[in-house]
Amino acid sequence: MRANFRSSQLLLFSLLLTVYTLTNSGTFHIIDEVSLFAVTESAAQRGEVDTNAVAWTQWVNSPGEVLGAFGADGEVYSKKGPAPAFLSLPWYWLIALFARLGLPWGLLQGTLLWNGVVTAATAILLWRTSTRLGYDDRVGLILSLTFGLGTIAWPYANHLFGEPLSAFGLLLCFYGVIHFNAETQRGRGAEREGKREEGKERGREGANTQSAIRNPQSAIRNSLLAGIGAAIAVATVTAHAPLIAVLGIYLIVVVMRGRRTADGRRRTTDDVICPSQFSIRNSQLAIRFFCLLPFAFCLLSAFLLLLFYNAARFGHSLETGYHFDSGEGFTTPIWQGFWGLIISPYRGVFWHTPIFILSLCAFPAFVRRHRAAGIVITALSLILVGLYSAWWMWWGGFAWGPRFLVPLTPFWILALAPVLERMNKDLRMGRGVLTPLPILYLLFFVLSFLVQLSAVIVNYVNYEIALRSIFPTDWADPLRFGPPAQGIADWIHSPVLGQWRLMTEDFVLNTDLAWLWPDGTVLWSVVIVGGLAMIVLASVLGIGYWGLEIGDRGLGIGTRTTHYALRTTNHELLITHYSLLITPLLVIAVWLTAVGQHPHYGEPGQGYRAILAEVEAEARADQALVTVAPYHYQIPMNWYAGGLPIFGYATDSIIHHEAVMVLDAALHAHPQIWYVTAGLPPTDANNLVERWLADHAYKADDRWFDDFRLVRYGTPAGLASAPIRPTDDMLYDGRNRVGISAVRAPSMIRAGATLPVEIHYRVEEATDPLRWFVQLLGADGALAALLDTAPLDGYAAFPDLASGGKLVERAGLTISPDLAAGEYRLVVGIYNPAAEGAPRLRTDQNVDFLDLGTVIVE
Repeated sequence: MRANFRSSQLLLFSLLLTVYTLTNSGTFHIIDEVSLFAVTESAAQRGEVDTNAVAWTQWVNSPGEVLGAFGADGEVYSKKGPAPAFLSLPWYWLIALFARLGLPWGLLQGTLLWNGVVTAATAILLWRTSTRLGYDDRVGLILSLTFGLGTIAWPYANHLFGEPLSAFGLLLCFYGVIHFNAETQRGRGAEREGKREEGKERGREGANTQSAIRNPQSAIRNSLLAGIGAAIAVATVTAHAPLIAVLGIYLIVVVMRGRRTADGRRRTTDDVICPSQFSIRNSQLAIRFFCLLPFAFCLLSAFLLLLFYNAARFGHSLETGYHFDSGEGFTTPIWQGFWGLIISPYRGVFWHTPIFILSLCAFPAFVRRHRAAGIVITALSLILVGLYSAWWMWWGGFAWGPRFLVPLTPFWILALAPVLERMNKDLRMGRGVLTPLPILYLLFFVLSFLVQLSAVIVNYVNYEIALRSIFPTDWADPLRFGPPAQGIADWIHSPVLGQWRLMTEDFVLNTDLAWLWPDGTVLWSVVIVGGLAMIVLASVLGIGYWGLEIGDRGLGIGTRTTHYALRTTNHELLITHYSLLITPLLVIAVWLTAVGQHPHYGEPGQGYRAILAEVEAEARADQALVTVAPYHYQIPMNWYAGGLPIFGYATDSIIHHEAVMVLDAALHAHPQIWYVTAGLPPTDANNLVERWLADHAYKADDRWFDDFRLVRYGTPAGLASAPIRPTDDMLYDGRNRVGISAVRAPSMIRAGATLPVEIHYRVEEATDPLRWFVQLLGADGALAALLDTAPLDGYAAFPDLASGGKLVERAGLTISPDLAAGEYRLVVGIYNPAAEGAPRLRTDQNVDFLDLGTVIVE
């Protein structure tokens, strides 16, 4: 029968993952998610951990919106823990693999499904935890469904936050400890349960061996599970270390229980111990402490990882990136944060998960039955609630409910186990489902389910924005901003009710479902496949596991329940249920294929996506990509898998010295820069980043792709081995005179690269709007590459340049990857487009260009 239960857990995992996929928005909600994904992207594609792709987020209005910090080199790094980004890497690589095979799967959209996997796994772990505490599988199933569909865990399964992983890590640690504890109770259990002489004898033997660990391998495995869970929790949020300390103390207490006599007393010096018993006890105690080593090793590894991670980012092992000097920290009066997290209409946990009211009522019964576990859960709750009650932004920014308390949700649902067990017994005794307890539980579950449903089908960010118009922010001092709807009298403004108002105002416009677009488009392939999948999975789970028969006297008046297995062998059942794991994978495949068409991520072959396709096809691994398109950052995150380092800025980011440091380093490390901007023409006065590039890089190409521009720049790295060659030439006509004092260009370039050319000159006289031309000519004089530009990359005109001043023109030539290898001539000149025939200026030798020598193309 256990095979049926295990396969039922797999079915529940598949069902929850399907639900989470269907209710996923496929987009980011707040900047925290962007920062975490940027780390995943950097690690997956380049083996780095920077978040330079969204560096523009460092210069925003409020420190609460700054999700990174600058390293010593000026690069940006996320202040979030590394575990969420690192553990999602296999999932990211899997999505990228299918994308490389030609499937239109977005990397960002696919990664947003990851926490659905984590939350579904947490639900199954909760099931197994309940059975480890002695409850049957029906109780475990209801607990898992309640957690997965009736708590704030559901909305956060659709976000790229760290809280779902924290919940999994803490619960895994708790599960490992109670499983470890079970190994130490087998000896005493034999005496308590044995009624025959043989059983009593075994019990006395267990007492004499001090609750011997009968299976050290299993105990070590459980210690390892607890250690892995602890490591995950700490590496996700370092502030969870006190919670791990509680679980560690619990584990130590379990070990020390071996130092008690058979009647439960602590052993004293008055107890008579024979030498053989002493040897056995010491041996068992040594085994117990040996079993703690995996836990300690995992936890130590996590802390070492954090120290190394901090040092790699910020140059100091204790630097985390949080801006404590800018207002971040534990500065809120604890009573104020407690009110907000627990009671307030804005973030109160009982508003956002009403079934926790039932958990609170059921908790005394849980503690009576599981005293140690109850004490641990109480300690975890008090510490985490107290910790975030004091946090400066205890409300978590734009969020749904108290997101910092998501790690506690499986523990608070576990407290319902005694209530569900009693309800289950009543049903088995034929007392019906229309008795007060089942009705009360169903009422709270349905209410909680509807609250979570409103959060996933309508974008709660829209209501958060609406709240700011009701409770305005003082943008002159954003840190003074207090979250809205704090008083009980503000209940009408609670997001729990606000979601339903958004639905009634314009459900389609406010939708947060990836398969329903604001223009009314419905992706029916997702709806049909996903709907059928849910029906199939729920039906198989219900028929194969629940097995309800309704009596003749009607529902609730003599209902008779029987539990039966499917008419198959366990082996066949497992094969059938494992095959049903394909169902959520099919839903995910259909979902990814369909939602990738959303215009939010660009049109295939157009605009930004066309640029990314060209860069991915032509760029070399030693090049880099600079973007000034902060409102379109999601497009390269979703579609670009070329592996180039990306530096994402806003138009004015260059006024900050950190941006200057990074871009200057990039120009000297990469021989070519690809530059993308949105909606801004060349020489736009507001685009300070492009203006800086004009002064430091070598522009070779500038093309529009709908509303986006792609520019290629050569860099000083391409001139590293090229000397400056002095010259003394003059280009002139009757109205203009320009002297050339030196030139610089590499003597060798590979096909497909950008050839940088540097011209040092002075203006003697200029009255016309002259323009430079730079050409690469074949042996037969045929044009191989060309650049035509105004002075200073178009930011100036010759008549405006100071006479006699030393100037440098930086130009670049795009060398076609198809250009034949060989020797080419590099020439430069000036022409007057305002005159008839656009005549060129000439040298003293009456030549209309300057020959800069030969360039060998490889």
